[in-house]
Amino acid sequence: MVTKFCLAVICFAGITVAIPTLKAAEVPCLCTKQLVPVCGVDGNTYNNHCLLDCAGVDLFQEGACTGALQEDTVSEQIEPKDEDIPCICTFIYLPVCGVDGITYGNDCNGKCANVQLAHTGECDVLTTKAPGTK
Repeated sequence: MVTKFCLAVICFAGITVAIPTLKAAEVPCLCTKQLVPVCGVDGNTYNNHCLLDCAGVDLFQEGACTGALQEDTVSEQIEPKDEDIPCICTFIYLPVCGVDGITYGNDCNGKCANVQLAHTGECDVLTTKAPGTK
């Protein structure tokens, strides 16, 4: 679980700005939509380690939960609606071309822009969008 934030930020020209410390309950838990399933000790499968940590659950095993552990609790897991989840992507550059003819920094950036994937790799036209931009 996220419990610590920086107390200061170094800005341009070396200026330091103090930032108030936030309590763990005030810190928003922001995770990517990367799918690397992990099984929590609560028997639920989480899409990645970040979501497991945000739920405050310890890791039981890598990969999806299997067997009786999952069957007992799978109906209790509540999936948030997509519109409730901010679109957060990594800055890993694995370009994809959208059907709109724009090159997106990675598949996540294309999905966040609600654009279908035309093919992997850059588009033929120089209309590249940097990772993290919509």
